[in-house]
Amino acid sequence: MLALGLLSQAGSFLVQAQPPQKADVAIVLGGDYGGRRILLGCELLRQGLVPKVWVSGPIVLFGEHEDGFAIRWAARQGCPVERMEGFSHDLDNTKQEAEYFGRVLAERGVHSYLLVTSNFHTRRAGGLFRKVVPGISLTVVAAPHDRFLPERWWHSRESAKVFFFEWVKTLTSLVGI
Repeated sequence: MLALGLLSQAGSFLVQAQPPQKADVAIVLGGDYGGRRILLGCELLRQGLVPKVWVSGPIVLFGEHEDGFAIRWAARQGCPVERMEGFSHDLDNTKQEAEYFGRVLAERGVHSYLLVTSNFHTRRAGGLFRKVVPGISLTVVAAPHDRFLPERWWHSRESAKVFFFEWVKTLTSLVGI
């Protein structure tokens, strides 16, 4: 019983998010191929919490950037895509995304933003953005992930893989790798 409690705590540790609140913009991070992050960005628009959603776009398939795929998919789901802006880039990790968006946030005079990412990614992404982008109010918002349930991650192979890789990334980011 103690072991199950520890496993659950290890999964829940990865999730560090807050309820969404009004902000100048929402940033939807790349890396979600199920569409949960972009749909949450759309919901934040619909709720009037943000006037604009920025969509991060690393290269994902056949030389096309993810922001293009995501925004087109969101349009088919009824999202107000005229209030979404894609940011295509060739970055390949969350720290680089934080540095990139930190510059954009500063250039555009943003005072507050919501960072939308998958539940398992919230602690690490939030920590990296807080470190790289100090002085701008940040709220980390968790999108559910189909393959990761923090309290039961060991029940499926896919969830266990998400857990393992996110913990490796979390530990390596703590030492600057």
